[in-house]
Amino acid sequence: MAALLKKGVDVLVAGKTEIDFPLLMSLLYDKYQIRSLMVEGGPTLNYYMLKNRLVDELRLIHLPFIVGGADTPPSLVGGGCISVRWKRCFT
Repeated sequence: MAALLKKGVDVLVAGKTEIDFPLLMSLLYDKYQIRSLMVEGGPTLNYYMLKNRLVDELRLIHLPFIVGGADTPPSLVGGGCISVRWKRCFT
């Protein structure tokens, strides 16, 4: 991190041992007035964003090919279930 700071890069620290996502969003707003993000994360990031109720829109893309195999990660990886209530349902 010191090398980044030496080059003038802004570094935000949110959490001591793990990322505190609500704190991170608060810091991004306080420092840069960022109110929303488009997150293209993997299963762990997706899980923590949903767990911390930081998702207000979810877009799933259906592609005309199959990607996968025994080692393909799922869409969410984390501990436990997440209850999500959406404002609208599209059928």
